[in-house]
Amino acid sequence: MNISEILKRYSEYLYEAEKSPATVVEYVGNVRRFLEYLDDRPLDKSAVIGFKNSLVFGGEYSVGSINTVIAPVNSYLRYLNRRDCCVRSLRTQRKIYYPEDKELTKHDYLRLLEAAGLKRQARPTPSPSPARTATATMLK
Repeated sequence: MNISEILKRYSEYLYEAEKSPATVVEYVGNVRRFLEYLDDRPLDKSAVIGFKNSLVFGGEYSVGSINTVIAPVNSYLRYLNRRDCCVRSLRTQRKIYYPEDKELTKHDYLRLLEAAGLKRQARPTPSPSPARTATATMLK
């Protein structure tokens, strides 16, 4: 069976699983990349790990992008009932600090304080609502 036939069957499976059309297109594209990588290699865990490593060490993709490619490949492997070949996603670390270019400078901070103070001074004092006025009158 050629790659086109394999992908056609897999896309039908995805549609039956009620995946969105955009998801089907993305999954099929990533599985095509995987099948082209496999070429004549046998489908086993080491081949899938090799594909994953080619993404990691190829230098073209971020961790998030690699995980976006690995998820459809794992889905395809489950479709083939080859869960033994599924690979784990890469771990991502959260950024604790923002990059310096995103930080608020002291000058910007002072400008914000000044703007907030001017706004507060410019606001008129709200008049009491009729309900509050009636309640205050009854309490006297």
